Amino acid sequence: MFFHRLFPFVDVDSHGSVYGVIAAVQSILQRVDPETSIIPGHGPLATPHDLRTYMRMLQESVQIVDAGVKAGKSLEELQATGVGSEWAGYSWGFISTESWVATLYQTVGGPQ
Repeated sequence: MFFHRLFPFVDVDSHGSVYGVIAAVQSILQRVDPETSIIPGHGPLATPHDLRTYMRMLQESVQIVDAGVKAGKSLEELQATGVGSEWAGYSWGFISTESWVATLYQTVGGPQ
């Protein structure tokens, strides 16, 4: 569920969902206290603050792409725009910003 400071892999082709990741992270956040150490699937040991930042990235990314789809932007236009400079460093070898935007595009129901 948690890729520390990285865009996650969400297998939408196998019915995975960014909304499901968000729901799972929300559930985890309800169960941790400030002293909890969180072991991510990828990246260094993390804190609840790190997980909240990850949650914000997920939510803001969805909002940006959803607004773009509603404004009639194509996948290519959204990929060129990205999801904001704050999250630019979350791009990595396996999940680039472009592939993350494509995942979000599928998630919010962009034209197929």
